[in-house]
Amino acid sequence: MWKTNILYLISIGFMLWTQHTLVSSQALHAFCQTDMGTFVNITETQLEATSVEDMFWGGPTNQTIFLLMNNFKVYKSVDGGYSWVDINTIIGTPSNQSYFYQVEPNCDGSLIYLLGWQQGKLPGTSLWIYDVIQDNFTQKQYTNTYTLIQAHPVYSALALGYYANGKTSALYATDDVFDTVAFINDKVWQYDFGHDTSIFYTRFKGSVNTDYYHSELYKVAPDNWNNSTKIDTNVAGLLAVDDVLFYVTMEGASNKLQLWASRGLGSSSFLPASFPSDLALSKFTIIEVSLGSVFMHVTHDLSDRGNIYVSGDHFRFSLALEGNSINPTTGAIELTKFTGINGVYIANVYDDNDDIITMVSYDNGAEWMPISGSVTDSHNNLLPCNSNATCQLNLHLTRKLLNPEEVWGPIHSRQSALGLTLASGNYGASLLNKEDEAQTFFSRNAGKTWTQIANQTLTYEITDHGGFILSAYNTPATSSAWYTWNEALTMLPCSFTNNGDVHVNLIYSGPSFNSQSFVMFAQRGTKTVMFHWDFSSLHEQACTENQYETWSVTDAVGGKCILGQEIVVKRRIQTAECYNPSIFEQVSYLQGGCPCASEDYECDYCFEAHASSKGQCTLAPECDMLMNVTAPPEDCDGSYNISRGYRLV
Repeated sequence: MWKTNILYLISIGFMLWTQHTLVSSQALHAFCQTDMGTFVNITETQLEATSVEDMFWGGPTNQTIFLLMNNFKVYKSVDGGYSWVDINTIIGTPSNQSYFYQVEPNCDGSLIYLLGWQQGKLPGTSLWIYDVIQDNFTQKQYTNTYTLIQAHPVYSALALGYYANGKTSALYATDDVFDTVAFINDKVWQYDFGHDTSIFYTRFKGSVNTDYYHSELYKVAPDNWNNSTKIDTNVAGLLAVDDVLFYVTMEGASNKLQLWASRGLGSSSFLPASFPSDLALSKFTIIEVSLGSVFMHVTHDLSDRGNIYVSGDHFRFSLALEGNSINPTTGAIELTKFTGINGVYIANVYDDNDDIITMVSYDNGAEWMPISGSVTDSHNNLLPCNSNATCQLNLHLTRKLLNPEEVWGPIHSRQSALGLTLASGNYGASLLNKEDEAQTFFSRNAGKTWTQIANQTLTYEITDHGGFILSAYNTPATSSAWYTWNEALTMLPCSFTNNGDVHVNLIYSGPSFNSQSFVMFAQRGTKTVMFHWDFSSLHEQACTENQYETWSVTDAVGGKCILGQEIVVKRRIQTAECYNPSIFEQVSYLQGGCPCASEDYECDYCFEAHASSKGQCTLAPECDMLMNVTAPPEDCDGSYNISRGYRLV
C-alpha cells in the first residue's frame, strides 16, 4: 500500500517467520453517548496476530479491506471494518492452511493478488486471486515460484512475477491475470513498468548476482516480451514515479553517481539530470512528480540530512532547500505536502545551530518560511514563547504507519477536507524530541493559524469532508478516545472498551469522502484489536445550503493566488449539526485574475536564493564554472538568450 521512492542499492532476500496458532476472533459491541444524547456504535474484534504488516482498502463501494498480518494470515472485511473473517475459513481446511506474505491490488482495486504458500509447500508457490466485485477467490495453477507480484498501474490484467533466492533471480510477465505467463529474463535485480505495457529491468552482468552497482538496463517492447533492448550499463538503481522513469549509473574509477530520467515511461530516450554543485551524490529520493516538476531529495555527505532540488521538463535541477532532515527512526525524508493543494509543502530543516525547525512553502518550493502565524490554546489564548529566540510551530512530519512503537502523530490532511490539518510538535525555537514536550495542533486554514487541541501527541483521522475527527493517545496504553464534530471547537471524550487498555497504532476511515465511520488499529498484549466506530446516528439531518460557507485557500497566503489559481472550498459551517450528503461538490478552481507574482517563480538552473541576497536568485559561481551556463552556444550567430535567474513554476 505504501511505496518509498528511493534510488539506491537494496538487498533482496526472503525470511521465514515462526507461525502462530490461529484461534477464533471475537466481536464485542459498545456504545458511547454523545453530547447530543445519541450514541456512537463501537465494535471490537480481536485478531490472532501481533501486528498488521500491510493493508488494502477499496473496492467499488470502498468497503473491502484486506489485512496482512505478521503471522502470514490475511483477514477480510466487506463492510468497512465492522466484521472480519480469516480467509482460511473460506479457501482452506484445518489440515490445509494457506499463509501469505504479499497482498497486491491491481490498478483499479477490482482484483487482489494474495501470494504465499500452502501448508507443507515452499513460499511463493501459491497464488490466489480475489475478485472484489464477485466476492470470490480463485487459486492459480503454475509451475514458477514468485517472491513478489507487481500489478501494472494502468492495465488491470497486466502484472509481473519476480523470483529471487540468493544468487538466483528471474522475472515473468502476464497480461491475463496469470492464466499464462511469459519468461522475461534471469539474473534480474530491479524492474518496473512503463506507462504503456513496456517493462524496464536491470540484469546482473556477471555469472552470479553479486555486483549490484554495475548491472545492465533493458527495455522489453510492449508487443514482444521476448525482445529485450539494452539501454545502459553500470546501472545501480531503477525507479518509475508517475510518468517519469529514473535510473542511476556509477561512472568512472571513482564510481561517481549520475542520475538519468525519461518522461513518458515508454520512451528509451533518457536525459542526464544535472545539479548546480559538485557535491558528492550518494542517494536520490524522488519525493513527487507533479505540475511538470520533479521534487527530489539528494543526500550528499551527511547521512542525517540532504538538499531538496526541483527540476523542470529537462531535468536540470535547482536548489530549493538546504539541510532537509531525515527521520532517524524510519529513514523517511522530512518533507510532505498539504493533500489536495498543489504547491504547498512543509519540511523540516537544520538551522545554523544544528537544531531542526519546520518551514512551509506555498509556491512549489520556490520560497520557504517558518510557520510563524498565530498559535493559540483551546481557549483562543496565544501560546507563550518560552525561548530567547523567535518562536514558531515545529512539527513531526513523518511516521511509519501501523508501527506499534511509533511515538509521534504525523502531519495529516485529506483531499476530501481541504484546509483541515492535524499535526504533533511544539511551539518554540526548534523541534523537540521528548515525548512529554509534544502537543497536538489543528488548523482549518491550511496552516495559516493553529490551535493546540491536546497537551500530548495523538494519532488521528478526518472523515465526512471534515465532519468528524477521531483521536487517541499514541502512548501510553488507553481505553479512551476523543472525537469532534465541529472541527476541534470541542474535543469530546469516549471510553471505547472495557476489556483492558490498548496501544493505538492507527485510525483510518478509508478512501471514501463521505464515510461516517472509522477503523482503529490497536494492540493489547500480543493480539491485534480492531475497533469500528460508527458516527452515522450523531447527525440525523443532511446539511442544507444555508449550513455551508466558502473558504478560499488563498487566505492562507494573505489573499494571494497559489500557482496562478484561486481555490475555493465549500464546507460545512463549523457549528452546523448535520452531515454532508453523498453527492457533494466541495472544491472549485477559479482560473484567471491571478497575475504572476514573485511567489510564482523559482530559481533557474545554476541560480540560488540566499539570505545574503534577500531571497533574490543569483548565479552560483561553482555551478557556472562547471556548466558555463552564461557562455554563448557553440553555434552562436548573432545574439543569444541567457537566463535572468528565474523560471515560472
